[in-house]
Amino acid sequence: MVAIETQDLTKRYGRARGLESLTLTVEQGAFYGLIGPNGAGKSTAERLLLGLLRPTAGTVRVLGLDPVTDTQALLARVGYLPAESRFWPGTRVGEVLALSAALRGRDCVAAARHLCERLRLDPGKRVEQLSLGNRKKLGIVCALQHDPELLILDEPTSGLDPLIRREFFDLLAEHNARGATVFLSSHDLSDVQRLCARAAVLRAGKLAAVLDIPALTAAGKQLETEFLTYYQKGGGPA
Repeated sequence: MVAIETQDLTKRYGRARGLESLTLTVEQGAFYGLIGPNGAGKSTAERLLLGLLRPTAGTVRVLGLDPVTDTQALLARVGYLPAESRFWPGTRVGEVLALSAALRGRDCVAAARHLCERLRLDPGKRVEQLSLGNRKKLGIVCALQHDPELLILDEPTSGLDPLIRREFFDLLAEHNARGATVFLSSHDLSDVQRLCARAAVLRAGKLAAVLDIPALTAAGKQLETEFLTYYQKGGGPA
C-alpha cells in the first residue's frame, strides 16, 4: 500500500518556483524524512500533500485521495504539525484541543488527556500564556490525538527541550508501530538518521536524491555528510 504518491508535482508562485517535478513514493507504515535547506521546497511539498495549496502541474495522491478534491476526507485521516503553530487568543489549551477533535468528528478527550500528561502540557492554560515550546506541544497534541493514519510534520522538534523531544520521539515510534506513516521535515539531520528509514533530499525545489538511511548507518556514514554533498559545488546529482 502507498501512503503518498506524487508524479511531476510542481508548484510555482508567479515567476518564482516552489517545487519542480517532484516524483516520490512513500509506502504505508514508513518513517520517512524530507530534508533540505530553507527555501528548498519542503513546506510547499507538505502543503500540497494536504490540499492547502493547489499544484501548478503534476499529480498527487495521499492515502489514495486527491488532496484538492477530497480535502475534508483526507484531513480527517491526517495529523499535521506546521513549523509554526498559531492559536486563537483568549482560548485555553483544552478548548483548542476540543475544537480540533470536533472538526474531525472525533471524541478525543481521553487521548488528549493522555498526550498532555506525557508532554507536560497544562490544558487549563490560555494560549497567550504559552511559551514557544508549549505552543509546539499543543500543536503536537492536535496532530496526534485523533490517532491519524498519516502524520505530516514540519520541523516538529523546534522549541522542545531534550526531555520532551525524547517523549515526542517515543510517541511517534508508538504511532508508527501501530501502522501510521510518519513523514517529517527537519533541519536536525541526526534526528532524521536515528528515526527514518529513507529521506528525500530537496535542492532548489527539485528532488536531488532519496537516501537509504539504514544503509548509510551500516556503512558508518553520517547523513549530514551525505546531505552536504548535494550542496557543494560538483557534489551530488542536480
